[in-house]
Amino acid sequence: MDITLLVGANATGKSTRLKTFVDDTSRLLDTDGIDYEYTFFDTKKDKTRTVVLGKLFPNGILILGSEAKNHAGWVCLDKAILSTQDMRTDFYKYTMTNDTRVKHIVAEGYFNCTSPKMRPEYLRKTGFETINCAFMYYDNVKEFFDRTQERSGHDRDMEWAENCAGWKDNSSFRRSHEKSLEQDRDDKQRVIRLDINAPRNALFEIVHDCPF
Repeated sequence: MDITLLVGANATGKSTRLKTFVDDTSRLLDTDGIDYEYTFFDTKKDKTRTVVLGKLFPNGILILGSEAKNHAGWVCLDKAILSTQDMRTDFYKYTMTNDTRVKHIVAEGYFNCTSPKMRPEYLRKTGFETINCAFMYYDNVKEFFDRTQERSGHDRDMEWAENCAGWKDNSSFRRSHEKSLEQDRDDKQRVIRLDINAPRNALFEIVHDCPF
């Protein structure tokens, strides 16, 4: 099984690119896919739950998440259904063992996405074959300020930007990208930095134009 993860800082356009990927896949295959259900024991709620985790397409691509309420993006790992790394790993291993329909998992996220368990070395140990780790983050605080100011609709200043949690998280994604690059030694994995102004269909290109 293969995996493509798109992670990064706040308001970089991850969910927009995943929504474009969903739309392009649906158009290419002439189907919206089928709801993908997963049953697991939720330790936080202390009960067994069955949830819809995403959409499975006939070509074996499983896109985690669902359309955002504003229909402009696609909310994935941030939905907090599989909020911990252990829950995500359990899901990956369960799917590898029990569902031969799934060939390639595609997901995006911001919360809890700088963990070493989101990097090539751990994903390889989990059992994935082809691995794409794509990162999106800002080069400077002005880029962050311009994007978040535009989306928030509130008047904020540069002092707010320099001290807010979102900008501090940007440094975490930069470090995670650098650490992942150190693990990018296998010919069946890629660590990519995706520019915040990259075309909306950039994720489609990453998934379908792998050089392996």
